[in-house]
Formats: sequence, C-alpha cells, structure tokens
Amino acid sequence: MPPSIKRSTTTAKEKVMVSKLSKYNIVDGSRKLKRSAEKEVLTWIRKRTYPYQYGWSWADKTVFRQITNKQVINAFRACRTRDRRIDFPRIDDRMYAEHMAGERIFYFYGDGRIKTPETLLKIDVDCHKSGSFAGAVSCVEWLTENGFPGLFWSRSTNGRGAHAYIVVDKFDVGVQAVLDGANGLEKWLKYQHSVHGWDIEMIEVKGKPRTFHWGEAKYDLLDITGGSLAKIPVEAFDRPHDLMNTTRLKVKDLRRLGSQVPRDWESSTPTPTPTPTSAEFGSIDMEEMGASWRPSHRHREWPLWVEHVARHGLQEGDDLGVIVGELAAWLWWVELYSDRDEKIIADLLFAWVQERHNGHVERLNEGKVADVESQVKRAVKSAKKKCAESLEVFAKIRQKRSSGKYRRLIEVAQIMGAEVESTETERDTLSSLCLVLRDDPLPSEIENRLAQIIADLASRKAETPSEIAESIAEFVPKTERKPIRMRKRDGEYPFVRFARRFLNCLWDHHGHCRINTDDLNLMAGSKDAHQQIEYKKYLRDAGIIEPYKGKYRSGTASSLYAMTPETLAEFRSHHRQASQTA
Repeated sequence: MPPSIKRSTTTAKEKVMVSKLSKYNIVDGSRKLKRSAEKEVLTWIRKRTYPYQYGWSWADKTVFRQITNKQVINAFRACRTRDRRIDFPRIDDRMYAEHMAGERIFYFYGDGRIKTPETLLKIDVDCHKSGSFAGAVSCVEWLTENGFPGLFWSRSTNGRGAHAYIVVDKFDVGVQAVLDGANGLEKWLKYQHSVHGWDIEMIEVKGKPRTFHWGEAKYDLLDITGGSLAKIPVEAFDRPHDLMNTTRLKVKDLRRLGSQVPRDWESSTPTPTPTPTSAEFGSIDMEEMGASWRPSHRHREWPLWVEHVARHGLQEGDDLGVIVGELAAWLWWVELYSDRDEKIIADLLFAWVQERHNGHVERLNEGKVADVESQVKRAVKSAKKKCAESLEVFAKIRQKRSSGKYRRLIEVAQIMGAEVESTETERDTLSSLCLVLRDDPLPSEIENRLAQIIADLASRKAETPSEIAESIAEFVPKTERKPIRMRKRDGEYPFVRFARRFLNCLWDHHGHCRINTDDLNLMAGSKDAHQQIEYKKYLRDAGIIEPYKGKYRSGTASSLYAMTPETLAEFRSHHRQASQTA
C-alpha cells in the first residue's frame, strides 16, 4: 500500500499573512519587529509625553510658538457638539528630524493621564548668567552616582549647562501626585545644590504635566493649568538606547526625596559665588564653549565655523545631527547651489562622517553604519526646507561670492575631498561691508564745514558735497510734516549726522551696497526704527537716494540702498576736484 501523501491545508489567506509576517521579521510567533533605532526611540518618546500640547522655536530662539489652552479647549468643545473626535495636530517624524538636526527646537509636556504608565521629566542645569559647564558636569555625575543610575544627559543648547532626563513610573496615579513628586524632586535638587555648591546658576525640573479641569459632560474641558515645557532630547537619534534605559523612579520615590529636605534650609542657604565674568560670553570663556558653540546663520562667524568643522570633524559628544545639518545647509544653499544634487551631497557628507567622526559617533563604533547613513540623508532633506529668513541670508552670501566681495572663498566640498569644479572666480577685492563711521562736528554753517573737510581729504574724513548738504539742511528746520522733532544734539542735528554717515558709506562701496539694521543703528546713534525710516524717507524725497529695496526686521535683515545718478555724479565731481586740490 503506497504511503499516504499529506496535502498542504494552508489557505490563500494564511499565505498572505505569512508573507506579511516575514516582511516584519516575525519568526515562530515572536512579535519583534524589524525597526530602526530612530523609529523605536520616537515611539518611546511619544508614549511618555503629552501629544496634544507642545511648543517650538527656531534654533536661535527668536520665535516661539505653542499649542494654546484655547485651541485645546475649542477642539474638545467641537468633539462635544459634533459627537465625534477631532484629530489634534501632533509632532510628526519630520518635526522630530528637524529637531534632531538643529533646525528647530520642540518642547514637550509630561503626560499626566492615568492611562499612560510612565512620563518623561527633564532636570535642567542652568548656567546662563553664572556657572560653568564643568560645574554642570559635576552636578550630573554626582546624581548618577547617588540614586540616578544610567542617567541620560546631554549638553544644553548654549553649551553652558546640561539637560538630564528621567522616566517616572506613575503606577496608576493622577496628575496631582505626579506634580507633587516632580516638585519634591526639584526641592531636593535645589537643596543638594546648596549643600555641594556646584558651579551652576540653578537647577530645576521641567516637563511637568498639565492639569485638566473637566466638567460633568463628556469632552467638557473647562480649563488647563500648571505644567512646564521641556526640550525634547536632542541626542535621541545619536544615543537611542541610552535614552530608553535612563533612570526610572516611582512617584513615591520622588515624594520621599522632597520629604528629606529640612524645612528651614532656604533661609540658611548661602549665596553661591558666580564664575568670574568673561568679556566674550558673560560668565563663560570662549575656550570653555569649545566645539559645541554653534553660531546662527545670520552670524558673521557662521561660514568660518562651517569651514572649521569640515576641516577638523566632530570634536566632542554625539552632535552628529546638528553638525551634518549645518554642513548640508552650506553645501545645498551656498557652495553647490548652481549644481546641487541631493544624492551627491548625502554621499559626500556620509563619507566625511565616516572619515572624521573622531570616535564620537557611538553607532559607527558599534558597526551600525546603516543607521548613520539614514540620519545623514534625513539631515540633507531637512536642510532643503530652511525658513525664509535663512534663505535670504544664503542668497546674500551667494551674491557676494559671485561678485567677488570676499577676499577668500570658503570651499567646504574641497575640504571634504570632493572633486568639485568651482564656478566662482576668486577676486582680491573688497570684503563684505565693514562699516567705518565718519563723523566730524559740524559748525552752524554747513558750507564752511564742507570746505574744511575737502581740505582734509588725505585723512579720509571726507564730507558730503555742498549741494547735497544744502538739500539735507532743507529738511532740518520746520517742515510741513513733523513725525520726529528735530533738535541739535552735541552741536548738530541727528538727521545731518545720519545722512553724512549714510552717504559716505554708499560712496565707499561705489554708490550702492546693503546695510543691515545693526549698522543703521550705529549711524543713527539709536535703535529707533521709525526714526531711521523717516530719515531715509527724507533722503529719498530729496532725490538723493533711490527707493530702497528690502524691509525692516530687527537685527536680521539688510536692504539694498543706492545713490541716484545725479548724486553719484556729484560725488565723483566733488572727489575729482578734491584730488586735484590735493
């Protein structure tokens, strides 16, 4: 009798399910999904932070926005009236990538809901006005050795303090118990600061959950109070396993720490002695800032900083996302702008990271090359989405590079080892605008003063031509409109002083140049933007300058100013006559 043949009883539906399970690397019923470390740590953060309220700002903290209480209350009111749930905006993967790359900063609230078993808190060691980074490190190391094992911490945004993160096991308690525990921890930390005298300004706990006051009906949210925002861990992509294995404490442990503090310790606490003040960074020396200091795009040191980083590589810590994001922004928007390719820039940066990480990227040390490569690609994609303010700065840098305004061109791609044919010609001409104020006291009669200035031409203290000075003087006395009252200060009118500085600056740059807001403040001797607008309007109405292009934005924007052809011709005639006299 032939042996019986066992036929497969697997249905088509089961085959489809098996193919799906094999896609996620599920073997023998194991639910271990094949996921990257970045996605795993993002899921971990989302489960320990409140999803419906968060804040964000630019990297230089010039603009801050957050989901307000009114927005959340109105959303719950819509759920109550429409009898359906409203989808709240949350921090998506793209926003997290921008945060890790250093383009934007996102802030979170702790999750005080009973249904979430854990929440995230941040221990903020501040050194803004006093203290040092060494003092912040001493504080964190002491905490690690005294009840906070495996504490995850990183350097603060300004490079002076430290941010440490702990996980709180709520054990089915309400938000008030979590707040009491966070306040007890904060009280205990401040007490330890007074006892040990760390060289820091202060220490506090952030990321406290908010308290929601509900009515009797469903979705009837009356008010939201309390809580504090905390910065999302910026090195979560660089050290995901360290973050997920940070210190875990229970709420009762935090409350016990607060009960150990003596009641009268605040009255007997001596005033800590601050670190001696430095001329460059207040209480922090430039050497102490080290490689972690990162200027903003508007800072004049940013191109030099990019060149320095490209040449020397990573210097300390796991700041891969921030550094690569800045290098990608330079390559994409400045140096390789005319012939840019996302894949070429990503490959160039990845090769640079492999060569010059200097042992500071733990994932490369552990052989996780694919994770690092994916982070570099995300940094390049994030660099392509810079804000309009940064794009304006990049355009000015490109314009100066193409017109030969720099004495030396910064070639980051060549430093990285790429064979890039530069389309820009290097000229030994004037560098970017360097403001030189020429301001001599004026007598009552402008014509006599101008004659004396022409005689002193050799000392480079030239004055405006006589005809233009007369047209300026027309606006100094009483005019038909008086938005600004004209008074003499230090023997002359502020408008005349501003006009002379302004026009001589244009003449030094061939009759047209960009002048930023800081230089205008120096010319006017004040930061009154409305006053400067009126001054420039007088010059424009008199036909001395062309209608300028640009707009006022405090401390950032510059406008393109130019003399009218008549004014420029008069300046040329004036200086030609002065040179013949000399």
